Amino acid sequence: MISTNQIQQFLKIPETGVYDDFTIAAVKNFQVKNGLDATGFIDNQTTQLMNLDPTQGLISTDLSENHIINKRFI
Repeated sequence: MISTNQIQQFLKIPETGVYDDFTIAAVKNFQVKNGLDATGFIDNQTTQLMNLDPTQGLISTDLSENHIINKRFI
């Protein structure tokens, strides 16, 4: 499972563990810089470019202080 912290660490943004608007914007910026569609989702192409290990096929991200879980297949 790819954690939000791993994504934030790779993007060199504050590690909050929350997949918030700031993180989404950073992901979109990374995607645009690498010729991908700016979706803000961590899909297969984004994962490969980030060199992260998607061994579980999905990510869980904490989207709010209520710990809503968002699962997206990659």
